[in-house]
Amino acid sequence: MPARLVLRRSSLAQFFTPLIFYLAGCLACLVVAYALGDVWMPSLFLTGCVAVLLAWRGIQWPDKWSRYLSFGAVLLLICAVERGFYVADYFVNGTQFDAWPFQVLSPQTAVFKGEIVAIIGTLLVVLAWRTCGGARVSPVLVMEQPRQIYRVATIIYAFSLASMLVTALAAGIAASLGQLLPTLLGMGLVSAFLLSMALFRRDGGRLIAVLTLSAPFALLASGSGMKESMLLALVPSAVMAWRYFRSPFLRVSMIVIAVAGLGLVTAYVNFYRDEVWVRVNRGLPPSQMVPQDFMRKLNTEGFPYVVGNGVAAFFERSDASYLHGWAVSIADEQAFHPELVFAPLTYVFVPRMLWPEKPSIQTGLEYSSLVFGEDYLQWSTSSTAAGFYPSLYLGAGWPAVFGGSLLAGALLAAMTRLVLRFGGAQTASLYVFSMLPSMLRMDENWADGVLSRPVLGAFYVMAIVALAKVFASVVFHARRAPGTWE
Repeated sequence: MPARLVLRRSSLAQFFTPLIFYLAGCLACLVVAYALGDVWMPSLFLTGCVAVLLAWRGIQWPDKWSRYLSFGAVLLLICAVERGFYVADYFVNGTQFDAWPFQVLSPQTAVFKGEIVAIIGTLLVVLAWRTCGGARVSPVLVMEQPRQIYRVATIIYAFSLASMLVTALAAGIAASLGQLLPTLLGMGLVSAFLLSMALFRRDGGRLIAVLTLSAPFALLASGSGMKESMLLALVPSAVMAWRYFRSPFLRVSMIVIAVAGLGLVTAYVNFYRDEVWVRVNRGLPPSQMVPQDFMRKLNTEGFPYVVGNGVAAFFERSDASYLHGWAVSIADEQAFHPELVFAPLTYVFVPRMLWPEKPSIQTGLEYSSLVFGEDYLQWSTSSTAAGFYPSLYLGAGWPAVFGGSLLAGALLAAMTRLVLRFGGAQTASLYVFSMLPSMLRMDENWADGVLSRPVLGAFYVMAIVALAKVFASVVFHARRAPGTWE
């Protein structure tokens, strides 16, 4: 497989066609809003979902792996999935305009505009990423040749698992590692997938292997109260199970089980945070038996009831449309806040490992005081997400949305090509995979995180791979063959 994939020049029609469709759909939603009230909300979300899927289908992907696991594909697909969650939240939990945390002229208008900002921003990121050559590195460069890299993958897996274990035992270390920790987590989960493919030729053995190798990450994540880390740890197993079970009935069953699993994980995380985080804030000792207490909760209240409430809570927490509306309404009705959004960019690119005294970046916490009032910081330390694209709008309006989105896409492409040039094709492919956890949560982050992670992640991946090669040569007592990682 060549390091560079030959692609046809990206056609702007691949992006303008979905954009025109989306804007026309937004006008139709305005008519629906005037005639039928709040029914415009699911109509708007479904319009955005169809628009990004049109962009996804219209792009000429170089191979099947890029179609689902490249930066652009993940951004478009996760955007579509999120809109499905928004629709589900509307029908399960109803509207939440009455619970708006501050006075605005029209929360409906703010949510409507925030959704448009998010969809247009997503399309612009993918446009810039593809135009700048980001799609020329395919994940297939690693995925179809796992036996060439199994030694290095073993060392990377050990590095990642050790770092997760250390941070679980000493939570304070996680802050000092900065963005190195999520990079290691992504590389560790990919290594688990690669090792399962290298060790077994049949999908059944690979499924058992990836379940076994991913289990420690899921176990460690369960003790952190972080839902995203728990779900990420299950992704390699889910991908392998999808490959193994090809029957439509079994795949539908997997989707049902996945929804129930999301509800169970959400219920557990909410229970964990109430027992450990909230009770600590109240001055009460944290529970040391959270899993056992949660099992008793399941037995007392019943599995279907707990999971059902968890699913409803998952949809509600996944519906960021209101968070987008908060940022837009503050910008439109109060003031833009460029110092909040863009000031951290002046020093965020310096790794905390090299500058331990680097100022703490607490954009979400500072933003919370804008949303809930200055007194909020006196009784809570919880950060509030504005979403990447609405946060750009909060900083400087539409020019920042266009400029920031294009810059993010171009930066992703530039860093991928940089790793390809200095680290080789397989390292570049591993870089793509290691960044996917960040891509899944891109619209939950601020500009400093979205723009710095591709840069710092590129250098972290090249350094970790180089170090893993040295360890592999020592541990396995073998010289690396030319053109391989062994």
